Amino acid sequence: MNPKEYGLPYDSLREGQVNALDWIQQDQWLTTRGEEKVKVVEAPTGTGKTGLVLMLSALNPELRVLVLCATKLEQQQYEDNVTPFYKDFVSVKGRNNFHCHLDDPSAKTECANSACFEMHVDEAKCSVISSGKEKFKCPIRSECAYFQQIENIKEKRIVVTNYAYGLTMLNFNAQAFGRFDLIVSDEGHVLDQMLEHFIRVSIYDRQIDRLYGINLPNYETVPQWQRWCEDRSYSVDQLYKRTHDLAPDEMTKEELSLAKRAKSVKESFDTIKSMDSDWIVERDRNHVEFKPIWVTSNSKDVLFDHAPRHIIMSGTIPSGTELAKKVGISPREFQFYRLPYIFPAENRKIILDPTAIMNAKSIDLNLPVIVQKIDKIIDKNLDKKILIHTVNYKIAQFLEKRTRHSGYMFTHNSKNRIKVLEAFKKASAPAVLVSPSFDKAVDLPDKECELIIVAKLPYPYLGSKVMQHRVKESRRYYDHETLATLIQMAGRGVRSETDKCPTVILDSGASQFLKRCRTQNLIPQGIMEAIEGI
Repeated sequence: MNPKEYGLPYDSLREGQVNALDWIQQDQWLTTRGEEKVKVVEAPTGTGKTGLVLMLSALNPELRVLVLCATKLEQQQYEDNVTPFYKDFVSVKGRNNFHCHLDDPSAKTECANSACFEMHVDEAKCSVISSGKEKFKCPIRSECAYFQQIENIKEKRIVVTNYAYGLTMLNFNAQAFGRFDLIVSDEGHVLDQMLEHFIRVSIYDRQIDRLYGINLPNYETVPQWQRWCEDRSYSVDQLYKRTHDLAPDEMTKEELSLAKRAKSVKESFDTIKSMDSDWIVERDRNHVEFKPIWVTSNSKDVLFDHAPRHIIMSGTIPSGTELAKKVGISPREFQFYRLPYIFPAENRKIILDPTAIMNAKSIDLNLPVIVQKIDKIIDKNLDKKILIHTVNYKIAQFLEKRTRHSGYMFTHNSKNRIKVLEAFKKASAPAVLVSPSFDKAVDLPDKECELIIVAKLPYPYLGSKVMQHRVKESRRYYDHETLATLIQMAGRGVRSETDKCPTVILDSGASQFLKRCRTQNLIPQGIMEAIEGI
């Protein structure tokens, strides 16, 4: 099984890849129609998940594969690693990544991805007017960068996109995507979160006020909201009908915007009216959100019914059974396979250095202690590049203000995180990347990262009503989610057998937490071998 014979740029396959391929393909699973519809694969760092997907496609040329990524960064990694040599591959992005140049037809096509134009494609006529007798026909569709990628989809055997766009297309525009034989859900430990984000419904105060001149109430239960929506359905339906009966070619930007908002509200109202009791209402200052407590009753319709076979992959799946349960897969529908950790445990040590309790009650008091400890660690490692996981922006900002080493610290916000990451990669030691959100889909091999610090255990946010209900039902779920994120954090800096990047955990609660996880048989053996201090 030589990858180069199939046009892939690999000299050979790793042992883990060979074993995973054999397991996935046994008993002709990819082409038969047995009960086991889903295979869950834990593929630790360095296994080569991208190569595994490509080889699987190469060995089964009759298969058409959709790969769903958790982040745009992860999707970009697929683009960078695959596009140069694999012609049957396409990476697809959503409408809001492109600009509409309908108002300026003379603009160059290559400018469609720039900020030259005011209107994104998701705000354009083609996005809003999608049904009716007078469906909008864009005169420059053939020049639109967004639709150019759409035209290529059906011709490609491997399609890669992010969860948000992929789920939207599968559920609302499956014809454009075409049929898939296999869907690969990458970063599968967050699959339930991705599904929940897609399923949830949001309604904004300002939107309702501008459209109908009314205020959103402060109801706390779904039945209350359902009655409220029923009472206003007539007004919502009438505005939707009026705005969507306009001749598309004659619509102004203002009318276009009105039509889009009216369509969004109608869809939200229809969903709310059909909700059952397993939904939670969360009210914010300017909007209300409706979230399913669990995605189990929606996952088949939203994802699993869109292909006969599914593979859920992640470098971190503490329990295959737990993952299957939370995404709505029955025991008879899945198999779980754990690839061995191929990197030596001594190269990826997880060291417990209890410095301060970092729970909600103690964090404000103990943050100065944590900063002092981080400064001491940096003092001893000025010849290294360091990644500090802070879990939230509050800790990151406090550290940036109080540290002695701010001169070579890299911090980011939600808008510039990729730019800051690239700057950190190019920097020479000493360099410290401080981040609340680089726990997954980030590769920092060799000298790009030689030490990782975890300031606080990554417990799920208990301010969420959904999380409160889940934890109330299952403390094991809470520990499983925390452990999965922690393992992801520790895996960013070891990407080969020669890499050495220890992870130091400063949260004093880590020892008790890991002992509890060990008792529950949640910690994979490969991770247990790397932990020092329990």
